[in-house]
Amino acid sequence: MRSLRLSPPPASIAFPTFSHELKDPQPAAEPITPAHRIVVVEGLYAFVDDPDEPAWAQAAGMLDLRVWVDVDEDVARGRIAARNFASGIEPTLEATIKRGSETEGRRTGTSLGSKAN
Repeated sequence: MRSLRLSPPPASIAFPTFSHELKDPQPAAEPITPAHRIVVVEGLYAFVDDPDEPAWAQAAGMLDLRVWVDVDEDVARGRIAARNFASGIEPTLEATIKRGSETEGRRTGTSLGSKAN
């Protein structure tokens, strides 16, 4: 994120993408270059403002604009469970739903607490 703010900008900026199937960040196929005028960052961590997560909070603070899309919590949980099950994170849909309520719920709660920022 800091590299995007440099003047003059670097010729290219490598950035990670995240694969739920591989469960790790992966290098993006194409770098960000000075020709890219808008960079979209997606995910709950764009809203983190938590002293226990200083790196995420600092990165979130570098964004010019953050847009929160409201969705019913049960719909969101269902989507997360379907995504995680399809990615093979858990062997059954029931285990995936349980995992989601334990991990994704904490992340969502952290983000919900700071979405007005």
